[in-house]
Amino acid sequence: MIGWSSALCLAALSIQAQEANEVGQLKKQLQQMQENFEKISRAQQQQIEALTRKLDEFTKTQASPPVAGPKSDEQKKLEAQLAAELSKGSATNAALADSALKKPWSASDPMRVFGSGSSYL
Repeated sequence: MIGWSSALCLAALSIQAQEANEVGQLKKQLQQMQENFEKISRAQQQQIEALTRKLDEFTKTQASPPVAGPKSDEQKKLEAQLAAELSKGSATNAALADSALKKPWSASDPMRVFGSGSSYL
């Protein structure tokens, strides 16, 4: 009987020692992970600061726009063509706005999707 109780006590002590060993290992792993996290966090913060400085330097150099040289004949021609197209578009838009202002919208009016035909919702 004393042998059995001694064996049980030794088994209980060895289980407690194993649990204590596991707890110690877990604490060590936790500490290592926290240290690694802090190290990575510091490294990333340094990278963020370096990129922020580079971005600030880049925006400072881009703040002063480059001086445009004289326009070529082709550029002048394209600008005139664009101005003509824009003036035609604004006239069309003005006509559409005038037609929309003549009759107020009501809830029974169809909602046109494309064109002015029979397509409505």
